[in-house]
Amino acid sequence: MIKLVIAIDSPGFGGSERDLLRLFKMVTIPRPVVFLIGPNAHPEFLEALKCLGEVYACNWAGNVSYNLLVGLYRSLKWVSRFKGHYFVVWSHHCDSNRWLRVSLAISGQKYVICERSVAPTQESLKRSRLTSPLIQLVSRRADKHVFCGAAQMEEFVKLFKLTKSKCKYIPNSRPVLSISSAVSALKSQKEAVRRDLNIAVKQLLVCVGRLDKNKGQHFLIQALAALPDNVGLLLVGDGPAKEEFEQLARDVAPG
Repeated sequence: MIKLVIAIDSPGFGGSERDLLRLFKMVTIPRPVVFLIGPNAHPEFLEALKCLGEVYACNWAGNVSYNLLVGLYRSLKWVSRFKGHYFVVWSHHCDSNRWLRVSLAISGQKYVICERSVAPTQESLKRSRLTSPLIQLVSRRADKHVFCGAAQMEEFVKLFKLTKSKCKYIPNSRPVLSISSAVSALKSQKEAVRRDLNIAVKQLLVCVGRLDKNKGQHFLIQALAALPDNVGLLLVGDGPAKEEFEQLARDVAPG
């Protein structure tokens, strides 16, 4: 029986991972399913995946260029182990599972690439000369290159000169209607919300997301010191860096 092998390169348990679990609840997953996941996966995410199928912790090599040989060696071992099965590579960013992608492309395996985040800028691509040619190779040999929205797909196609016929996007990959309804409801109650949250400043910067140093919210907090007194910052979310960020906020803006 052909297995579905889903490779995930993600160390956290935030929006990307929760989106993936939500997707599994929405669709019927062919059985059996195998998950290949990096060694630094979040324990809670691992437990959720174990309820869905077999889970293997893979000692992937880092995505940087000097790991080319060891990265291909380790990835090809996993590709050979599941030779003839169908791979889905869930990518946290455009270089996620870089060597596994390349191994699939050069080994003739059947696979789909699912891109989670937006494409990098031209400026950031200059720091990685391999990113563009490898993405082009992987996309060209994939059955499909799937994106989380039309705008994201168009951005990737333009930036990496991908074959558009190979690309597909998931419309409304987030519950946009329920989000829109909630935002509309909050707008009609904004004065009450301000009172409840004790927000006195006129201008408010809002950042919604997992509180984690990888997200960079600490830079926003630090920047607050350079802004006028009538500008405030509201971080909406929870995460491992919550207490650290709260202390930083007290240091930057006492009281």
